[in-house]
Amino acid sequence: MKNCELLIELNVSDKYRLQVYRKSNCDIIIKYQELDFDNVHANIHLLNHMHIAVDLLIKKREDMVLTDNVLDFLIQHYADIKGLSNFDDVNNVFYMDNLLGGCQEIIQQSALLNDKGEYSVKFLVLLIKLLMIQEKTNYPESKSLQGLLGQLRNNPTIWDVVSKANYR
Repeated sequence: MKNCELLIELNVSDKYRLQVYRKSNCDIIIKYQELDFDNVHANIHLLNHMHIAVDLLIKKREDMVLTDNVLDFLIQHYADIKGLSNFDDVNNVFYMDNLLGGCQEIIQQSALLNDKGEYSVKFLVLLIKLLMIQEKTNYPESKSLQGLLGQLRNNPTIWDVVSKANYR
């Protein structure tokens, strides 16, 4: 990626790899790769709100109670997430165990959602926590992700979610 420094690469599973890039002193970018059918990583994709919105809508349609529990967990933890003020502690902030610390119970309780949508609950929680860090690093005053999670929690129409997910 031009003019960006790869800060860390997280091998999440045999299916996904996440990458965090530093674009500037106050700007990070989250990207991911998915294994293709030949067991080779395909192109790197920019992670955005629409990816998680679609997956959560599918999960919510299949099991509203479990999905709402996941959303409640994420909404509750939004305030606890901090943006990066410097890049000295990147390895600690983006260490997989730190990112998923305190999430094991909700991941286990919601395991039935793993077969619904594209992402497992573990991967989805990880993606959303990374997006929270990205948002609070890049746009500290923004609450677009928090708004999207709240919108998803409140039994939205697809149009409500698309308008929140396309916050630009």
